Amino acid sequence: MQYKYNVKKENYSLFSSGNVLYSISGQPAFPVRLSSEIYQRCAEILNGKNIKPPYSIYDPFCGSGYLITTLGFLHGNTISNLTASDISNTAVELARRNLNLLTDKGLNSREEELVKLFTTFQKESHLEAIEKIKRLRTEFATLQTEKIVKKVFQADALSKESIEKNVSLASIDIAISDIPYGQQTNWLLEDNSLNDPVIGFLETIRHFVKSEGLIVLTTQSRIKFTENPNFKKVHSFKVGHRHIYLIRNI
Repeated sequence: MQYKYNVKKENYSLFSSGNVLYSISGQPAFPVRLSSEIYQRCAEILNGKNIKPPYSIYDPFCGSGYLITTLGFLHGNTISNLTASDISNTAVELARRNLNLLTDKGLNSREEELVKLFTTFQKESHLEAIEKIKRLRTEFATLQTEKIVKKVFQADALSKESIEKNVSLASIDIAISDIPYGQQTNWLLEDNSLNDPVIGFLETIRHFVKSEGLIVLTTQSRIKFTENPNFKKVHSFKVGHRHIYLIRNI
């Protein structure tokens, strides 16, 4: 696949997982270039339906919140809301801290942590992270990320009732998820009767996406939508081992 928007391979080292942004051991960091490409393709489709930014984004499998935090840094001037949830309370707490980096207060707090770490351990990586925070402040100062409404909560992505406590029905422009692969991440199923958790997830998340909004899935496996009358694949592409699907409710 050729990139349509992020044509040049930029240096995204500012967003190195575990450097400035917090990370969980075993949680994969989603490629920044790819997430930006996906977002811009979604924006193109929404614009074609005369749906203009700013957009509300929701990641129901947020993990550390890495994906939507980097989207906030890169496209914050076109985003109104960033919402994240995960079934793991540990992941939720980390996602909250990462999204908080989109504020001056969050960056200041992270800088203070790193200064203390460097003072104690004298590691070069801590000093590099401090310098990256300074660059983040200057390079993304115009994106007004402070104004983005940020919400993080614990929820089962397969449970409408669980999500509905924090997300209004038909309120999301883009629901984006790097769904569990069964390698570094796995489905935690409270309902063991589900034969296909991907379709079960789609049936849940569709309630929270606007009528012309998009559901984005990235997965290592191909998904067939012809057998399900509730969804329509409007765009798909493949990057490396990842299949990316942009889906709309029917």
